[in-house]
Amino acid sequence: MKYSLLLLSSVLIATSCSSKVFKKKEKKSKAKQVKLNYGPTKASSKFVDVTQKLGLDGIKASRVYVYDINGDGREDLVFLNGNYSVPQFYLATDDGFVKAKNIYFEDDVQVTFMQFVDLDKDGIVDVITGIHNQKSALTKKPLVSYKGSPSRNNGIVFRKFSETSFDFIAPISNVNIFDYDNDGFLDFFVANWFDRNEEGKTIENRLFTYKNGKISEISGALTSELEERGNTYINVAPTFSSSICDINNDGFADILTSNSAGHPNKLWLSTKRGKSIVYTDAGVSSGYSMDAITSGGRFNGGNSTFAICGDYNNDGYYDIAMGEISHSLDLESRDRSSILTNKGLKSISFIRTEYTNDEAKANWNQGDMRGLWTDLNNDGLIDLLVDNSGFPPHSRLVSFVQERDHELVNRGPDLGIDIVNPSSTVVFDFNDDGRMDILTIQTNTRDFRIQPRVYLFENRLPQKNFIKLKLVGKNSNREAYGAKIIADTNKGNTYTRQHYPSFGQFQPQSTSYIHIGLGDEKVSEVVVEWPYLLKNGKKLRKTYPVLMNSTTVIKE
Repeated sequence: MKYSLLLLSSVLIATSCSSKVFKKKEKKSKAKQVKLNYGPTKASSKFVDVTQKLGLDGIKASRVYVYDINGDGREDLVFLNGNYSVPQFYLATDDGFVKAKNIYFEDDVQVTFMQFVDLDKDGIVDVITGIHNQKSALTKKPLVSYKGSPSRNNGIVFRKFSETSFDFIAPISNVNIFDYDNDGFLDFFVANWFDRNEEGKTIENRLFTYKNGKISEISGALTSELEERGNTYINVAPTFSSSICDINNDGFADILTSNSAGHPNKLWLSTKRGKSIVYTDAGVSSGYSMDAITSGGRFNGGNSTFAICGDYNNDGYYDIAMGEISHSLDLESRDRSSILTNKGLKSISFIRTEYTNDEAKANWNQGDMRGLWTDLNNDGLIDLLVDNSGFPPHSRLVSFVQERDHELVNRGPDLGIDIVNPSSTVVFDFNDDGRMDILTIQTNTRDFRIQPRVYLFENRLPQKNFIKLKLVGKNSNREAYGAKIIADTNKGNTYTRQHYPSFGQFQPQSTSYIHIGLGDEKVSEVVVEWPYLLKNGKKLRKTYPVLMNSTTVIKE
């Protein structure tokens, strides 16, 4: 088996920490004004800004969620502006997006993040809402579930869902919704960060299951997480974000945490113990927890921000893109953003390739806040979008396009999408042409002159073959979260995907459709491994015919 180490070429980011970037020496004569460009560095015909054309201009937001709210087959948009804001619903129409007047909550809702999902399998969307619960929060609340119900004029009203209620308050960074035991009902991993209300105390992560019509805590399944020494949990880490995938292909979901302040990242592998499932941390043994450079202490990791699974080299084993916040003044032992290539061994382990600025100045900063895998050019090789943000004017949206030899090259400027301070970048196919479009949000972090706005970039790259799937679960969870899709092409290649559309801090939500680019290849059928265990203990696995260059709805 061939393993390609990635050479991440092109400059990722270079910036000066000095305030001289923005200061001008005072002169009595009129100084020449230098206009800073916060948009794409150059216009391109490959991705075109259609924000105004589609009715999304003037929106100020910090996060976005993509979901077909009203069930008409078109994916809608929900925006949040700030850490404690009222959701803004925009429904998709033939001509663009229109602000909804008939979708609302039964009570006043101000939240940090949301997650749209059909929890009770009734075909109507429900929603989980959360607040980060730091010192700046006006009102501290636990996670709240809302059940979607039909309302007047084809509307939807969200009412509190007593069956899925939570009663704890914590500095929640995100909630992963998945089916940990493949019983057909969705469960919840709650990631927590530092608690500034308790002098920066680290708060343990928690696991909850939904069974017999109620929520129950099963955090004890996270082995060693609650290990105590005196009155202290010694293994607790401040989790900036978390994500879910079946990294070892055993049919059960694993949990990946990205931790701050040098704490080791955790790779919770699902393990069967009798009739129960527990999670064992394989972060150290696999090389996931931190790089091999150490200064001798326990906290020699990084300021990790995200970890996302994807089989970039199409060898059937899931690799990981990992983000970090790093600076030129950091110790050598501080981790950098990296690609972890799965070795494909029985015991999970990775080849780590770190990347940073190729032309680093004396002072530079890199803020890779969030990333996502997607095939932008439909060539069968997934590409990597990274929200390199927070250090303007040089922190821009990065688009690593994968070459045939699996090298990832930043084509953001060429594609015309490299805006300054990107946030909450998601992908979806708003015009149903089979090419993934990009929606990103520009923030004014560390530069008040930036006018926050939304960018929707239409993908106009040359068309190639693709399949697009919408999975609808029956025995498994209705969203088919955790489903594995295997597509064998007419030229002998195999493409695999896992379905988890939301991840990262405050979990922006991408498309619910599974998209697979094929280049000039063709596929007539796919295998779907549903996230549901049969009575014989095996996963439900079926083959389905699919339409080329179109959308196929697959019902379990």
